[in-house]
Formats: sequence, structure tokens, C-alpha cells
Amino acid sequence: MGKLFTIGITGGIGSGKTTVSEIFHEFGYEIIYADKIGHECLEKKKVIDLLVKDFGSEILDEGHINRKSLGKIVFSDSLKIIRLNEIMIPEMLEEIKKRIEYFSLKGEKILFVEAAILYEMKLDKLLDRVIYVNANEEIRLNRIKKRDNRSSEEIKKIMDKQIRDMKGRKTDYVMENNGSIDELQEACSRILKDLSRQISVKP
Repeated sequence: MGKLFTIGITGGIGSGKTTVSEIFHEFGYEIIYADKIGHECLEKKKVIDLLVKDFGSEILDEGHINRKSLGKIVFSDSLKIIRLNEIMIPEMLEEIKKRIEYFSLKGEKILFVEAAILYEMKLDKLLDRVIYVNANEEIRLNRIKKRDNRSSEEIKKIMDKQIRDMKGRKTDYVMENNGSIDELQEACSRILKDLSRQISVKP
């Protein structure tokens, strides 16, 4: 059984990293979505108890974590973000490692892991390559406004923090997502061809 080659996909809010992940999935590759794993972890009783203890019962909605309420609290305070990550990251990493092992045993050759907080999770130490998806600020703002019920001020606050967090980070590929879906598919194809040359696996 050959080694599983793992590639991270990350990028700021509204950059289109999930669209990139979906394109790779359409090409026939498996994707681990860290965000979905995070949502699953939010249903764990021990996680709920820790979050309520640190951030208050106002983040609860009928016994479940209201992610928007939690987000409004933590993105206003960098120390709260650190505490949130301390609670969530170990739970998420454990599950991601289990799924990587599953796909390795299944015989997959290439696996993608999409994670907005890839570097905070130190996933770059675990993965073979990292793709960073980028887009102009105005395009990102418009995408998020269409998708989420967030104010421009709230979105810019998240963007500014993510820009600060990316300083000094190294990536293997930077993918600009300011054009059409066809252009994005072409960019994904180019990356796959380059990866294939590196690991001798045809996409």
C-alpha cells in the first residue's frame, strides 16, 4: 500500500476554499472538512459544558451551541479566540487524524483537508502540502453578504484577524479566486498535475 499524500486547503473567509474543495471532489478525490468536524464536536457534551463555562449560557439555543452567538462573542476578543481554540482544536485534531487513517487504510493516494484555521491547528505539520485560496477583499465581502447575515463591520473584523494570523505562514500553492468557476477549475487541474509529477500518481 502506497503512502497517502495529504494536501491542506485554507484561506480567509469568503475566499472560496470550499468551492475549491468541491472541485477536487468532483475530480474524484476525498475531502475532510474541518469545519464540519468542528460542528460535530460542538454536539459533544464535554465541549458544550466547557464552552458554556467560559462564554456563558447565552451561547445556548435549546441545549445546543448557537454558532453565530458564539462567534460574535469570540471575534470581539483575541483572548476568547485563543480559549475557544484550546477547547475545540484537540477534539477536531483527534477526529481528523482518525479520518486520515481511515482513508489511508482504504487505499486512497491523495486526500484533501479543508480547514480555515489550518495553521492554528498546526495541521501544516501533519500534511504534505498546503494550498492557500485568496480573493480580493471586495469580492470576499460580496460573497459573504450573499451567504451570511453579517454586517460589513463584522466581516472586516474577521478578515483583519485572519490577515494578521497569516503573516509569516508558508504555503506551497497560492490560488487566486477572483474570476470564473472555469478559471478556478483550471487552477485546480494545474495543481493536480504538479502534485502528480511529485508523487507519481495520475489525477
